[in-house]
Amino acid sequence: MEQTLNVQINIPSDYVVISKSEYTKLLDERLEGRWWNMNDIRQRVSCSTVAFTERILDQPKFKKIIDIDNGGFVRYPKKSGERFMFLASETVKFMESNFAEIWKTDLGKEV
Repeated sequence: MEQTLNVQINIPSDYVVISKSEYTKLLDERLEGRWWNMNDIRQRVSCSTVAFTERILDQPKFKKIIDIDNGGFVRYPKKSGERFMFLASETVKFMESNFAEIWKTDLGKEV
């Protein structure tokens, strides 16, 4: 024989109840400690590899900031076959902080 028990649980107003699947999804979307490759960048920012490379990676003003050889967060390939690697959290911060600068110019020329 089944029995039903009704219990009232008070949840503090600064807490949110979410499903386990939603919690797992949120954990998977964290940026801290994650490294991205160019495919991850393309998916995340909906930008072609060519445009991302031309507008950010190949721009000397940005490269001197983002290259790990200068204390940045992007590992540029050193030889053939190597790939770019990006520290996800810092990449997002950089793109958000520099959005206008990245897109206001036509590859170095004012639009």
